[in-house]
Amino acid sequence: MIRVFFDESGQTGTHLFDLSQPYFCLGSTDVIEEDAAEVLRRVFPRQQGPELKSSNILKHKSGRRQFLTFAEEVATRPNSFCVAKISKRYAVVSKIVDQLVEPMLHEIGYDFYKGGYSRRFANSVGFMVEHLLPRADADRMLASYNAFARDPNLGTLRSFISEIDALLAGAPKGVSVFLDMIAHGARRAEARQDFFAFEGSNEIHVTAAIECMKFWQEKHAGPFEVVHDESTHFFRYARSWKMMTDPTVEPQVITIGDKTLTFPIPVTSTVSAGSHEIASLQLCDLVAGFVSRMSAQGASDEFRAFVQEAIEAGMGEVTVYPVDFGTEFAEGEPARADGPDVMDQIVHAVQRKRPARN
Repeated sequence: MIRVFFDESGQTGTHLFDLSQPYFCLGSTDVIEEDAAEVLRRVFPRQQGPELKSSNILKHKSGRRQFLTFAEEVATRPNSFCVAKISKRYAVVSKIVDQLVEPMLHEIGYDFYKGGYSRRFANSVGFMVEHLLPRADADRMLASYNAFARDPNLGTLRSFISEIDALLAGAPKGVSVFLDMIAHGARRAEARQDFFAFEGSNEIHVTAAIECMKFWQEKHAGPFEVVHDESTHFFRYARSWKMMTDPTVEPQVITIGDKTLTFPIPVTSTVSAGSHEIASLQLCDLVAGFVSRMSAQGASDEFRAFVQEAIEAGMGEVTVYPVDFGTEFAEGEPARADGPDVMDQIVHAVQRKRPARN
C-alpha cells in the first residue's frame, strides 16, 4: 500500500475568475511522514509553530534563502514530487466549450471529443479570448460565465447571453464564428433550463488530483491511500473522484485524444488530515505554493531572480502537469459520431461493476 499526499495553493473554490490568483496548483508527494518531518527540521531549523506554509516562507528574504536549501533537497528525490498546475482562465474557457458547445454538436451527430478536437477547439476559443477580443470585453465574458457556473439559474444565464450578444454586435473578424456557437449553445441551455447539469461544472480540484495520480501510477503499482489536506472544497465536490476510484468498477482503459485513462484508479481510501499534523502535507504546500507563485504577474525583479535560482537549485526537476492554453487549433468541423463519445464511455465505464464473486 502506497500512501500519497496532496495539498493545494491558489484555491478559490468555484470562483475561477480571480485575477490575483490565476493558477490553481495541487502539490503531491510520496515522502512518508517521518522522512518529511526530518527534511523540515533540517531545512527550516528556526521555524516557529506546528505548521510551515509556503505563503509565509516565500514572503520574506530569509524564508526564500531557506527555500533554496529545500530546492536542493528536492533535487535529491525529484520523482517524489509532482504538481498539477491549472490555468483558471483556461478552465473557464474549457467549461464554456464543454458545457455549451459540445452538447449542441453532440445533438446533431458530431463526436466533439474524437481525436482531441475539443481540446483544439478550446485552444481556438482561448486564442480569441487572449488575443483577439479587447481584454476588458474578454474579462467580462469569462466573469459572466463563471458567475453562471457558480450559481446556475435563468438570471445568471441570461446575463451571460447578454454579454455574448454585445460582443457579437462588434466582433472583429475571425471571432464571430466562435461567439456564435457559444451563443447558440447558451440559448439551447436557456430553452431546456436543465440547470442541474451545470452544478459543480467549474470544479477543477478533482481534475488536478487525477493528473497527479497518473504520475504515481507510473512510479508505483499501487494500490494507494490518499491523504488530502483539510479541503472543504475537494471533499464537497468529490463525487466524481469517488466514481473514478470505486474499486467495484470493472477495469477498463479509455483513449482520450493521444492519452489513455484507466478505470478505476487504484485508490483504496481518501482521507482528510490537518497539514499541521502531517509534515508530508507541508512538503506538498511548499512545492504547490512555489509553482503557483512563480508565474504570478507583477513580481519584483528580486523575486523573479529567486524563482530562477530555485529552479536551478532543484525545483526545475519537479514534474509539473500544466493544464493551460495550447497552440494546436481546431480546423474544420469535428468528426461525425460513429459510436459513444469518450464522455459517454466514461459514464458507462464507471457504471459497470465487477461481477460478484460466489
